[in-house]
Amino acid sequence: MGALAQIAQIILTVAFSIVVIALIVRLLAILGQADFRNPLAGTILQITNPFVRPLYKIMPPIGRFDQASLLVLWIAQVVFAILLVGIVRGFDVAFANIPQLVIWSILAVAGAILMVLRWSMIIVAIGSWLTMGQYNPLLAFLSRIIEPYIGPFRKLNLQIGMLDLSLIVGFVVIYIIEIVVIATIAQAIGYPGGLFIGL
Repeated sequence: MGALAQIAQIILTVAFSIVVIALIVRLLAILGQADFRNPLAGTILQITNPFVRPLYKIMPPIGRFDQASLLVLWIAQVVFAILLVGIVRGFDVAFANIPQLVIWSILAVAGAILMVLRWSMIIVAIGSWLTMGQYNPLLAFLSRIIEPYIGPFRKLNLQIGMLDLSLIVGFVVIYIIEIVVIATIAQAIGYPGGLFIGL
């Protein structure tokens, strides 16, 4: 692969990573009823609105589930894979493998969501220790993002003093899902790796 192709691949990966992560954060923020007056939320909306808002006329959110964001997230993963394969191996190969890429991208969406959840939990865990209970808009926003997932673990009463074990248990569960479930499915459907954001 030539230097121009490598540069194109890097630019493509960075651009799609930003969009994919922003779409996931938007999806989780709506699900977690985050405060969209938060500065970070404003940035997420600026990035994702051009892609998601046009679909709201035909796919409005169902309660707290933003189906339009999920659809755009899946489309973004498919387009990224097609462009990436096209750059590396040629667009004739990319277009010939679209059915496989479409199937693999479904798993990639799940993997990317787990990745964002995992990193958000790490940031919240470390940030809560550093801020010592002081309000931080970034941590407040990320806390709402992970709450729909972490909430059920909190009900197990895993708080020990200042240590919230629910985050640790939730992180371990995500790790198990990624290593056991996602990896097993990926192997079963012949996913070679490295074609999508987060998988």
